[in-house]
Order: sequence, then structure tokens, then C-alpha cells
Amino acid sequence: MRSITSLCDILESSKYSTIACDIYGVLHNGVKPYPFSRDCLRQLTDSGECEVVLLSNSTRLGHMLERDLETKYGILRNSYSEILSSGDLTQLFLKHCVIAWTQDQCDMSPCNATAFQGEHSRGFYSPAEFVREHWKSGRFFLMGRDDYHGPLYRPFLPTLTRVDDWQDDAIDFVILGMIVDLAGSPGHVNPYDEQSVREHYRAFLEHHRARDTVFVCANPDVWAPNGERGLLACPGFIAQLYRDLGGTVLYFGKPFPTIYCYLLNAKASGASRRVLCVGDNVSTDVQGARQAGLDVVMVLGGVHADHIDLHDPDAALADVRELCAKYKTMEPTFIMPYMKYE
Repeated sequence: MRSITSLCDILESSKYSTIACDIYGVLHNGVKPYPFSRDCLRQLTDSGECEVVLLSNSTRLGHMLERDLETKYGILRNSYSEILSSGDLTQLFLKHCVIAWTQDQCDMSPCNATAFQGEHSRGFYSPAEFVREHWKSGRFFLMGRDDYHGPLYRPFLPTLTRVDDWQDDAIDFVILGMIVDLAGSPGHVNPYDEQSVREHYRAFLEHHRARDTVFVCANPDVWAPNGERGLLACPGFIAQLYRDLGGTVLYFGKPFPTIYCYLLNAKASGASRRVLCVGDNVSTDVQGARQAGLDVVMVLGGVHADHIDLHDPDAALADVRELCAKYKTMEPTFIMPYMKYE
């Protein structure tokens, strides 16, 4: 692990052809862009040194994130190549599930989920396997909002059918999209309060575990920074609670292999040495990249900012080592305070 002050410190003598950069926690904090992030993207793209792909755990599709980045944060579309989101891969997986279901064939999908049953990894899980083992009617419950998450499944209606009642026994799977109030659960959930989330979702989780419902996790983030309001509970938190009960969860985003395999096949012909990842979260960005054999720059000003000395490089290295030990993750290749080109 090495401390750097800017990406130029390593790009001048590197072999990287693609930079895979996180969005939330690196480019912005949910309220405003971080210092230097917009200039850094523009300078990377203008230099022609690397293709810049934005890698996001968002449930939203890439083209929707593009609009948000420009209108909310002033991050222009011409400052990067494309966006690959967990939502994109969730939709792609569902598309090939529908193909397998309607055409009764083992379609060769470019996207296989990473499956866990409790703490046991089932490895890659193809759409054909999912359909064969769990798909009875195509009925599902959305933990989220139709206006926000509809693009994940609307192209596949009416083969897929959204059910409003989470207690419907005919549900094949649940899409985890956002922490929302559940009808029939006590009170209103506060997504900034862990105990509130646990209590609000307890009956929901127990109900589906008893029926062995599969949870399709469209965003594996557990907690995410949201400006001055603090850390926001994400779908990955509900997924983890379900796995704690022994439930089955399908993942597509970081830190799970699905998104990295897709990225490597699309951008680097499978050559991990050509890709440099940039992210802020040791549990998702750092662990995911390192497990995939990729170099990664950890940006310190994101989700872990309150636990890291941003001004003393030696102290920062010690803080990051402590964080990695705490969360039982591998260490990043490089660290730097904020996303900065030079």
C-alpha cells in the first residue's frame, strides 16, 4: 500500500488502459461534488491515457445516472466513457431470465449473478439456473419505488408481474431497490437508524425466509454517505440481514465478482493488469477490486472520512490498515485524500 497525492503519480509509468471509478463517495457525496473530482475526470479523458468507466452500485441504469451527474453535480457526459451500474447488470440478468423462461432454453447470458445462501457462496448463478430452481410464475415484490426502479423490470412486463403485497405466497423473488416503508410493518422506517430498519423489516424477512424466497439485490451497498445527514442504509443491509437468517441473495455489484468479470471481459479482454479501480469503501470498492486481482486507489474523503487522517500520509496509512483489519478486507494498492489528477 502506497500513499499518493494524485493519479499522475502512478499513471505516467503505468500500464493501465481503463480506469474504473466509483461515483458515490468519490465524485460526490449525495449532495455536492467533492473537490477536484470534475476536473480530474475531464483531465483524464482529455489526456487520452485511459478510458474512464464509472462503476456504480446504484440500482439505476447508466443513462439515468448520466442525467443526474450532469444536472445535480455538473459532471459532464463528455468527461467519461460510460457508466456501468449494478442496476444495469440486474436488468440484464432479468432479461436473460425471461429468455430462459419464455423460450425454454439455456441462454448463454453475459451476466451471471453472484449467489449466497447465508454465508455460503454458491458462486456464479446463471439466469437458466435461477429460472429452473425458483421461477414459477414471474411474480415478484419490489422493495423500492416504481418511479425509481421501474426501468429494471418494465421492459419484461407482462412476463414479469409486480405484486404489491409482500405477504403474497405466490411471489418468486424480491427485488431489493431501496429502504422504504412496508405496508403492514410498524411505524415509519428511518433509513439513517439501524435499529429502526431492523425492527421495520423483521416480519418481512422472517416471512420470506420461511418461504425460501430469493432476494435479488440491485444495490449491494450496506451503508452510503448522504451529505450532512450521515450514513444511509442501503439494499445491501437488508440483503445481509436476510443472509443472517440463512436466506439466498443474488448480487451484481461491488464487491462481488459479477461486475468485475463483466468489466474485464468488456474493457480489458480479461487482463486484470490493465484496469485501475478507484473507490472509497474498503468493504466494496477495495475488497471487490483486490479479489478480482485489480489494482485499486482508495479515496479517503468518502464513507470512511471520519476515521482517517486526511492530512498526514503516514497516519492515513495506519488508519486504512486498521480499517481493513476491522472489516477483514484486503488492503488497497494506493491511497489518496481525494480524486485528483495532478
